Amino acid sequence: MQGGDITASWQPAPIAFRISYKGQCILEDHPQIAYQKTREGLRHTRVQKPAERYFGLGEVSGVLQRNSRRYRLEPRDACNYDPEFSDPLYKHIPLYLTRHGENLWSALIYDQPHPMVFDFGSERHHYHGSFIYTLLQGADYVRYVVVAAESLPELLQRLTDLIGRPSLPPRWSLGYLASGMAYTDADNPEERLLAFAERLRQEGVPCDGFHLSSGYTLREGKRFVFHWNREVIPNPNALVEKLKERGLRLIANVKPALLQEHPDYPELEQKGCFVRDRPGRALVAPFWSGDASWLDFTNPEAQSWWRRNVQQELLDRGIEGIWNDNNEYALGDEAFNAQGKPTYPSEQILGMAQASHQAALEHPQFRNKRPFLISRSASLGVQRLAQTWSGDNTSDWKNLRFGNPVELGLALSGFAFNGNDVGGFFGQAPSPELFLRWVQQAVAYPRFSIHSWKEPPTEPWSFPEVFPSVKQALELRYRLLPYLYSLTWQHCQTGAPIHRPLMYEFPEMFEDPGFHALLGPFLLFPMVAEPGQQSVVLKLLEGWYDWHSRNHYQGRFEYPTPLERVPLLVREGAIVPLGPVQPWISPRHDTTRELWLFPHRGEGHSSFVLYEDDGETLAYRQGTYAIITLSMFSTAQEIELRLEAEGDYPLPYPQLEVQLATNDPRRLKVTSNWKTLEQSPRAVRLSTRA
Repeated sequence: MQGGDITASWQPAPIAFRISYKGQCILEDHPQIAYQKTREGLRHTRVQKPAERYFGLGEVSGVLQRNSRRYRLEPRDACNYDPEFSDPLYKHIPLYLTRHGENLWSALIYDQPHPMVFDFGSERHHYHGSFIYTLLQGADYVRYVVVAAESLPELLQRLTDLIGRPSLPPRWSLGYLASGMAYTDADNPEERLLAFAERLRQEGVPCDGFHLSSGYTLREGKRFVFHWNREVIPNPNALVEKLKERGLRLIANVKPALLQEHPDYPELEQKGCFVRDRPGRALVAPFWSGDASWLDFTNPEAQSWWRRNVQQELLDRGIEGIWNDNNEYALGDEAFNAQGKPTYPSEQILGMAQASHQAALEHPQFRNKRPFLISRSASLGVQRLAQTWSGDNTSDWKNLRFGNPVELGLALSGFAFNGNDVGGFFGQAPSPELFLRWVQQAVAYPRFSIHSWKEPPTEPWSFPEVFPSVKQALELRYRLLPYLYSLTWQHCQTGAPIHRPLMYEFPEMFEDPGFHALLGPFLLFPMVAEPGQQSVVLKLLEGWYDWHSRNHYQGRFEYPTPLERVPLLVREGAIVPLGPVQPWISPRHDTTRELWLFPHRGEGHSSFVLYEDDGETLAYRQGTYAIITLSMFSTAQEIELRLEAEGDYPLPYPQLEVQLATNDPRRLKVTSNWKTLEQSPRAVRLSTRA
C-alpha cells in the first residue's frame, strides 16, 4: 500500500506493519509481539535499530535523547520534581521523533487520550532482540500517525501541519511577566501589588504583565475559583486599572476543581458537571486544603459555566490573560464523564484550554484583540491555544541546568511557547549567583517569568549585589524583542522552534544533550550551571563571535563567562534586529530599530526575515503587517546587505540603523527599496518612510 512517498506493508499473522519513506524503513513492528493485549492495556512493540535516536514526548525529564529510558505520560502535580529523573511530569504529549540516519527523520503520533508508557530500549528480552514499545493503558484500540522527512526542520513543519500551530500571541507576552504566590496570599495583596509596580518603574526594570496567583480567591485558608476575596481586594476593577496604568496587564489564575464548600458546588453537582466515579457520583478528592470535585469539560453545561465565569469575573474587569493551573486531572485509575464513559486527563486538559480560549474569543474585549492563555498541564492540541511552563521547579543548580533539555523536548514536540520559573518556584531562596545565572539563561526562553512560592518573593532586586546585572539581562531581553517576535511569527508559520537545540541548525550534533541552547538560528546561550564557574568549554561547528567583546571562536574553545555578563555567542552570518529598552511593550515606546551584522569571515550568505505588526490586534490577518527580507552576502572585498520591505503596516520607527557589529575591515554596502539617509564604511541609516 502506497501514498505519496510512504509505503506500508504488513504480515497477516501475527499482524505487523513495516512503513517506509522513499524506500527507507521508518517503522518496523516486531514480527512476533507487535500488538499484544495485556492486563494493563494494549502494547505496541517495534524493532529498535542501532542507529536510531529518539526525541520528543513533550515535557519529560533528562537530556534531549530518550534512548534507554522509560517514561510515563500520565500528568501529575509534580512539585519539587527532579528534572533529570522524575517521571511522570505534568503533560501528556504522546509523540516522539526518530533520527534514523543522516537524511531520514520520522515522527510517530498516538492519536488517543489514554495514559501511556514509552520504553526506548530500557527493557530487554533475550528472545526478542532490541525493541521499543508503547503501552496504552486501558486501551482496546491503537491509532497512530507516521510523518517522515529528510531533515529535522522539514519534519517539524510537517508535524505541526498535522497537530496544529498557534496564532500569533500578543507581543507583550514576550516581555517579563512577573509572578509570585506571596503577593495575593498576603493580608494586603492590593498594597503589595501596587508597591511592586511602583518599584519596577522607579528602578527602570522593564515588565509587561503580572500573574495574579490564586490567593485572590482565598477565604479562610481555602481557594474558591472565580470568587474574589472582597475583604482584601474590595474593588477588583480598580486594581486592574491601577496596574494597567503602570504598564502591567494581569493574568489571572483559575483552577478546574471546586471545593465542596464552593457556593456553586451544589448547582453544578445537581447538573452533573463534575467528573464522576463508577457509581455515577461526583468524584471527590483532596485539593488545596479541602475536598473537591473536578469539572467535566466534556459536558456542555460545565463548559458554559466556565466560559461565563471567565468572562464575568475576569475579562469584564479588564484582565487580559487566563492562567489554567492545577489542571493535571490526576484522579486515579477510574474517572467517568456524564455519559458514563471513561474520561482521561488529556481530554479534560484540552477541554479546559478550549473553554478558556473560547471565553476570550467570545468576549467584547477580544473582538479585535489577541487572547492570551497559559496552561500548566498540556495535551495534544493545547499548543494551538496556550503557552506553558515546566511546572513547580526547585531553586537549585540542577533545575537550571536541566531546564533547557526539558523545554527543548517540548519545542521538538511542536510546543514552542514555553519556559521555566526563573529562579525556581519551590524550596529555599536561590543564591544571588544562581538567580543571576538563571535570569541570564532565561533571556532566550520564549516565555520569561520570575515566579516563586517564597516569602519574600523572588524579585529582580532581591539581591542588591547582582541587581545591576539582572537589570542588564532584562534590558537585553527587551532589546532582542524584534528578533524574538520575528522568530515567534516564523514558528506560527512553519513550526520552527524559537528556543532550539543545536542539532536543529547543525544536524551533525544530534548527540548533544541540550544544555546549551539557541535562540533562533543565530544566538547561542551557553549554560553556566555551577557556582563560581567563570568559563565554559564548547565544541561548535562554524565560527562564533562573543556578543560583548566581539572576540572570534571556532572549533573547541574555552569561553569566558564572568558573572556580570550574559553568556552569549553570535553565529557568523548573523543578522540581529534590535529595538529600544521599553518600560513595557507598546508601539509608542518602540521608536527605534537597528540591525547588527556579524558577517562571515570569508565568503558566505545568510538571511533573516524581520516581521512587524502592531503586536496587539488581529489586523495582521487582514494584511496589516510588514515583512522585511534581509540577505547578507560576504565576499573578499565587501559585505552587502540586501533589504526588501513590503506590507501595509506603518512602522513605529522612522529610521533603520544598519551597522557592522564586528571589527571587519571590509566595506558595507546596503541595497534597499528604502531611501538611504546617511552612509559610512561601517554603517548605513535608512528611512522607513520611503
